[in-house]
Amino acid sequence: MTAGTVQLEPAHVAAMCAHASRDYPNECCGLLFGPAGQTGMVSEVVAIPNIQDRLHAEDPDQYPRAASIAYFMDPDAQLAATRSAAARGLELRGFYHSHPDHDAYFSAEDRHLAAPWDEPLFPGTAYVVMAVTRTGVRAASQFVWDGERGDYVEHALRLAEPADERWPSERMETRNTIVQCIDVGGRSPAEALIAARDALRLLPRDALLEIASDDRQTAETTLGAYFEKRRLEYELERLAEGRYRIRVRNGA
Repeated sequence: MTAGTVQLEPAHVAAMCAHASRDYPNECCGLLFGPAGQTGMVSEVVAIPNIQDRLHAEDPDQYPRAASIAYFMDPDAQLAATRSAAARGLELRGFYHSHPDHDAYFSAEDRHLAAPWDEPLFPGTAYVVMAVTRTGVRAASQFVWDGERGDYVEHALRLAEPADERWPSERMETRNTIVQCIDVGGRSPAEALIAARDALRLLPRDALLEIASDDRQTAETTLGAYFEKRRLEYELERLAEGRYRIRVRNGA
């Protein structure tokens, strides 16, 4: 196994493909995480919003590309996902994005974003690229930095062996699911509920939504009551410094 490449279970690939199809004709983007110490293994696929169109509308000179041909990960969502993964002993394994109506190749723009000074920003990580059309994903590949060549080299996607004791056991299993992370800190209970509803609406069935909050009433009373009313599986965890984390499985 080449250093930096990732192994994906079929469900991980399915989750990424579903995301690419859902966001078509725009590019989708997301993160891949895996258990610390298990080189190349992926245990979570995390969808991150592509805010390229918003940036393009605000400053077309600095961001001349639209979301149909470019992506820019929402920095708040990316940070929330990374912190959540680190708190659970997971490491960044790679990134993924789609090419609507184009092939699964590592473009000059992709390389510039990954290695703007001819050195990788995230050494040891893979970049998965999917070719998607209106009928679905038709091809995918991964690209990893090759130090001798000084460039990213294409590798076939590797599927992991069936799940076994390698995977940590959790009450709400996150393996084989797509995970979305949002932070509702500082929002009113009503605003937090709207954000949760909107996020669930965009996620596929059985996906996990992880919500961070700094208000107990919002976490327990507003969101908890809403999830119970909809008969959604969820769990609430109190973190340090008065923070709360709610994990809910989408049943819509």
